[in-house]
Amino acid sequence: MELWCSWHHQLTSLSRRGYRCLAPDLRGYGGSSAPASPASYTAFHLVGDVVGLLDALSLPQVFVVGQGWGALLAWHLCTFRPERVRALVAMSVAFMPRNPAVRPLDGFRRIYGDGYYLVRMQEPGHMEAEFASMNTRFIFKRLLTTRDTGATSLSKEWWGSPEEEIALPPWL
Repeated sequence: MELWCSWHHQLTSLSRRGYRCLAPDLRGYGGSSAPASPASYTAFHLVGDVVGLLDALSLPQVFVVGQGWGALLAWHLCTFRPERVRALVAMSVAFMPRNPAVRPLDGFRRIYGDGYYLVRMQEPGHMEAEFASMNTRFIFKRLLTTRDTGATSLSKEWWGSPEEEIALPPWL
């Protein structure tokens, strides 16, 4: 998930070993501000937010760990502000160099199909309405307990039935 608390166990373990750890809620998540315009969420804005946080904490250079969307942001931080990154661990998202001949969304659609979550989330309000038809508890349980190893699909078939009983793992 995209909230700092998803990293609670890792933060606790690393801090016990003497590391200073930061896991901010990025813009639009958790307790952060959420600008209304999608244009306010570009890679430049998000990297700027991270650099602003590092500046506010007087951290000239850091080790960065990112997973999923965080890995994508970490790659952008390394690309746009390499002097701020001492080392990077990127999990689940490989570096995707810019290709002017292919829009990223078109590439994802071609590779993964129309059910791919990034493709499905492009129409404002569409996924929000679909999520509203299910209960929040079911959505989070399904996302946190999936064992699917392929590309994330948000098709109706993938979700299954909100009446389905899903057991949470013991660490949750």
